Amino acid sequence: PVWSAEIMRRALEYCKMLGDRGKAVLVHAEILELTVGGVMNEGVVSMQLGLRGMPGVAEDIMIARDITRRKEMEQAIQDRDERFRQLAEATDQGFWLVDLNPERLLYVNPAFARIWGLSQEALFADPRVGESRSVPEDRVRIREHFDDWLADLRTSYNGEYRILRPDGQLRWVHDHGAKIFDAQGKLYRVSGIARDVTEQ
Repeated sequence: PVWSAEIMRRALEYCKMLGDRGKAVLVHAEILELTVGGVMNEGVVSMQLGLRGMPGVAEDIMIARDITRRKEMEQAIQDRDERFRQLAEATDQGFWLVDLNPERLLYVNPAFARIWGLSQEALFADPRVGESRSVPEDRVRIREHFDDWLADLRTSYNGEYRILRPDGQLRWVHDHGAKIFDAQGKLYRVSGIARDVTEQ
């Protein structure tokens, strides 16, 4: 039996990191103090054989402990997500998160949509719709800047460009990006913060 929930968690995480090469992990959970001397599950057969049985409560209590730990972890994740949601919705800075293969928009906060004057639905429908609102004179420059950054030809993605909102307003935007790598060190997502700097 695996007594430590932390060891069990790490074992499952390591298996997950192996992907298709991972192995299934099976565990027989029990409270060791209640099974000392037991050689088989307690029941009719153990009585007939005259062998000391291991009470079922030993497994039940351990399973209950595991569920409690899992619930605590789930609540911690929910609390973390809620704090991020509150931050993302309260700020006037636009957050964006893009998956690269295939390219798709994973997240934009309400401030990003307000800066561009577009609905979040419109932004999710086309990952390039935000870029398409940049003025033609800036669009090629910022696209080359972005592509060079992804190809490691630039150390950062950090630039300013103009966008034309659907309501006809011309706004200046400062955009800064960050790369996100998977467990194998491969670039698979990018994120960033966009700010309306028109009045600065």
